[in-house]
Amino acid sequence: MTTLPDAVQREHEKHLAQAAAFLREAGYKDLHVTGLGDYPDAPKLLIPVLNTHIQPDIYAQGQDGQASVAAFVPTATCLGDDSCGERWKEVKRWADDHHGQVLVLVPADHHDRAAGIAQKWKLDPGMVRVLG
Repeated sequence: MTTLPDAVQREHEKHLAQAAAFLREAGYKDLHVTGLGDYPDAPKLLIPVLNTHIQPDIYAQGQDGQASVAAFVPTATCLGDDSCGERWKEVKRWADDHHGQVLVLVPADHHDRAAGIAQKWKLDPGMVRVLG
């Protein structure tokens, strides 16, 4: 896990908690949230083409036919570098092969930036959702 400055870390933890609540309300269960003490860490997903692991911020199982989800909760610093979209794209490939989906969960003021990154990497900007 990357070490962030204290204020950024607290903000990220707040957003992780909001994202976990968002997914629970949407019916997801068995949440794994990397870096949030009340949850086990999300698994590292093996990306075959790259032969490497990528760990999403959150991984949750769907229920009643709902697909599992790998979610990213990027900080403003992360969104300052378009290359974060490459991670989203590789995990999207993994999710497609595993009947899952990828979401990018951000506060409202980060939505346009995150959606722009998704478009740049030829991903559906609808994968970017605003946290409440």
